[in-house]
Amino acid sequence: MECLTAEQQPVTVNAIREKVKAIFGVPFSANTIKRNEAAHALYMSCRQPYRVPAARDTLLRDLYASASDRPHLHAKVARLRRQSKDHLIARLIVLERAVELHREVENRLREEIVRNSLQTRAGENGVASTAAARIAAAAKEEMG
Repeated sequence: MECLTAEQQPVTVNAIREKVKAIFGVPFSANTIKRNEAAHALYMSCRQPYRVPAARDTLLRDLYASASDRPHLHAKVARLRRQSKDHLIARLIVLERAVELHREVENRLREEIVRNSLQTRAGENGVASTAAARIAAAAKEEMG
């Protein structure tokens, strides 16, 4: 490890294996470093800390930051990255259509609520509401 640090090379398991083989001419297994406590402790003290990869996109980084169940989200992102771009594009378009349909339904329901509340207010003001008129007409047809 001293050789690697003196040559300003990164201390990695593969770099150690290659240096041991070059100096001593003996093949050296990565498992030897991992199984030998002293060798592993020395390696851990000399190696560079692992870099946490930054999110590729600011939207994804913001999504990770706001996630309550981050490991689940990381797993889902990893699964989505394995899918083809065409598949993801198709899913996105289907979801956008579903959202648009949902918005249309919300708008129609909102309009119906406004219409019904206006009819109810009109009925309270002494004007017969159309809903009440429809109910009365249906009852009249049943009776007679």
